[in-house]
Amino acid sequence: MLKQTLILILCVVLVGCTTASIAQAPSEVGATPTEQIEMLVAKDAAVETVTRLMIATDELDWETVQTIFTDEVFFDMTSLVGGDPLMLSAQSIVDSWDEGLRPLEAVHHQVSNFVVTIEPGAEESTVFNYGIAIHYLPNPTGENTRTFVGTYTSHLTKVDGDWRIDEFKFDAKYVDGNLDLEADAAEASESDDAGDASAEGDAVAEKETAASEAIELVPAAPQCYIDAVNAEDLETLTSCFTDDAVIIDVSRSIDGVEAIRTWVDREVIGGTLEVLETVEESDSSVKYLVIFAPGGTGGFRAHYEFTYADGLITGMDLQYAP
Repeated sequence: MLKQTLILILCVVLVGCTTASIAQAPSEVGATPTEQIEMLVAKDAAVETVTRLMIATDELDWETVQTIFTDEVFFDMTSLVGGDPLMLSAQSIVDSWDEGLRPLEAVHHQVSNFVVTIEPGAEESTVFNYGIAIHYLPNPTGENTRTFVGTYTSHLTKVDGDWRIDEFKFDAKYVDGNLDLEADAAEASESDDAGDASAEGDAVAEKETAASEAIELVPAAPQCYIDAVNAEDLETLTSCFTDDAVIIDVSRSIDGVEAIRTWVDREVIGGTLEVLETVEESDSSVKYLVIFAPGGTGGFRAHYEFTYADGLITGMDLQYAP
């Protein structure tokens, strides 16, 4: 008992965690002093886990990121990309983030306003916090950053005594800055290699011309999809596919034209689709870098790979792009 009292006094002296301030949290009402201290320690560890995730991501330390997640994670980025939350492996999350962030010169996450919910002795907790993510990549336009502002909600569970994240959600408030950050920088690199660096106005004009030419070269089947998306034409869009077509949307499989119709109606119609460039092409397939903007959002970059035969789409593979 004396030891517990001394620990509580030390806590009060060092961090001001008086019994009155502890009792303000509903989950801690009625808790003993020892339980209150244990919850403070658990809360601090939960906040540290979320903070370490952000730092490791900024450092591209994917081994650490993977150890912070559980093997399977309920992953919700629908505020940015639309659709439904997904159950993803930690490995697939790491692979996607590595592909998207590695081309950048710097990534910076700033988090604050933590609110932790936990019950005495609980093996689960929820951490809510504000967050800002900044992507930095110099390019001739002078618009070198892309900024995401919103809130994170992470559900954590104890695994071998350590907090690990098994649910991760980002609610975007807004996205600002250069949505074409990587494309602008890539153009500059190509111009430098050719010994013909251009002024900012020329770079922008070349990008618009390239995008226009990319659209003109789109084969008939993908063009059907692109035109129907931008026209918000559900019937025409559905008719672009064969009856047994399959769409892979990140890791989700949408099989058959009826399922595709439902997906299109719920997640595609109302958005806009712009082809930026051709990445790969063969006689029966083509892969584009695109910007898809679901209704009411600023849009995101993605790779859309189409396979087609006899003028109809037989399959699509949709993945986030850096």
